[in-house]
Amino acid sequence: GTLLHGLMEKIGRKEDLNEAIEQYKKEVTLADSEMAKLEKMTRNIVTHPDLSHYFESESVVETERDIITSDGRILRPDRINFHKDNQITIIDYKTGSESPKHEQQLNEYADALADMGYSVNNKLIIYASEDKISINKL
Repeated sequence: GTLLHGLMEKIGRKEDLNEAIEQYKKEVTLADSEMAKLEKMTRNIVTHPDLSHYFESESVVETERDIITSDGRILRPDRINFHKDNQITIIDYKTGSESPKHEQQLNEYADALADMGYSVNNKLIIYASEDKISINKL
């Protein structure tokens, strides 16, 4: 999971994909088979028909950016796409099995961003494995 987050953090747009993978290969020590799995997962996310527009859009993108809640907690969504008219999409990546805690986490991000004046129009949890991408839209 940590490896996927580390790589996805480097990808704002689809054009960043190959360079991000090459850079990440220099930063982490992984067996070739493990890197191949990670690369496949990442490519599957960025090119997925239901997700690719988030990586092609002209909207501003923030990855792994801290937000501080009104009660002082620090939250770090995996990806936020800022669209026109203060609309945002929040995306969180997971590699394990589905859990209600994941929805709770995403809703906390949405609440904090709504408190900041943003309108959350999409909340997505992306469950990634080597051979499958599952998208939970909240």
